[in-house]
Amino acid sequence: MTTINKLKNKRPSNKTERILGIVALSTIIAAGVIGFYLENAEIEPYLQAAYPEAQFFEKLDAGTYAAYADTACTELIGCD
Repeated sequence: MTTINKLKNKRPSNKTERILGIVALSTIIAAGVIGFYLENAEIEPYLQAAYPEAQFFEKLDAGTYAAYADTACTELIGCD
């Protein structure tokens, strides 16, 4: 059997598969933790920079905000 055929037919060892499994699981856990912190991050300073004419921001749903031109919440910005 030639060297090329031996390399083609070689299966990864159990140790390699275990390491790849641990790396994959760690990546999934890290993505979940990062997503959790980004979801709960304080973004109101960025909203104020995006809508400087807004006086008040109301959080409606996860990641959704309403911007009002006054603190009485009567004039919604961005709606026609």
